[in-house]
Amino acid sequence: MKHLKYLIILAFSFCLVSCFDTVEEVEIKQNGTGTYKLNMDMSKAFEMMKGFMNDSDLQKEGMNKAMDTTINFDSILDSAQDLDAHKKELLKGGVMHVNMDMQKSVMKLDMKYPFTSFGNLNELYAMIQKGNGGLNEAFKSMQAQEGMGMENASDTSGLNQINSIFDVNFKDGSYSKTLNKARYDAFIHDEKAEQIKGMMSMMGEMNYTLILKLPKPAKTVSNKLATLSADKKTITLKSDLFSAFDNPQLMELKATY
Repeated sequence: MKHLKYLIILAFSFCLVSCFDTVEEVEIKQNGTGTYKLNMDMSKAFEMMKGFMNDSDLQKEGMNKAMDTTINFDSILDSAQDLDAHKKELLKGGVMHVNMDMQKSVMKLDMKYPFTSFGNLNELYAMIQKGNGGLNEAFKSMQAQEGMGMENASDTSGLNQINSIFDVNFKDGSYSKTLNKARYDAFIHDEKAEQIKGMMSMMGEMNYTLILKLPKPAKTVSNKLATLSADKKTITLKSDLFSAFDNPQLMELKATY
């Protein structure tokens, strides 16, 4: 099932600047706990991929079967050999939902992780952006449940460079997402950058949305493209990824509350 593997690898590796519609949401409670959510819609990629595969190909690859599955990370982390005890603790309570139907050109991947402190959130965020958010064990579980060849689907070796172009930091009273120019320059000169850009041009508009749900009203918001809710507790920043690819500053954001 190499085609599905490739899509999922791309989806997770490129979740911040990707060829998929992505919604990243962080809800912070008054006591510093909260929930991190990442939703990715890869349906456009599925639609494009169908053009290269006939019905017999889909059946051969096991992609003619619809799948709607929820994986609770607590049930699979004990067997995760590539995660140490601390990383397993960070992922506790995490949930992943996969909805895939090739016939209807639907592929959606939703993840939700609770966090207990800002330090915990920063560690969790960094781990997820490096492609190590428990996906490997989740896909092994899905393979066992659904009979689908998804082993090693989260092996993102060599593909996670794009996740490092921003420095993200959560603190009590502030949030920052700033471009790391040195890492961006290194990425943009990599051949993978041209491949991603080519995929974007073929699939049309691709959006990234950041939603911050704060425990207090926002005091300052740096990006003029960001919008505030009526109570100023929710910041939403929507970016067109094709434009942001050459102008990543469009995705930068600093906020205080």
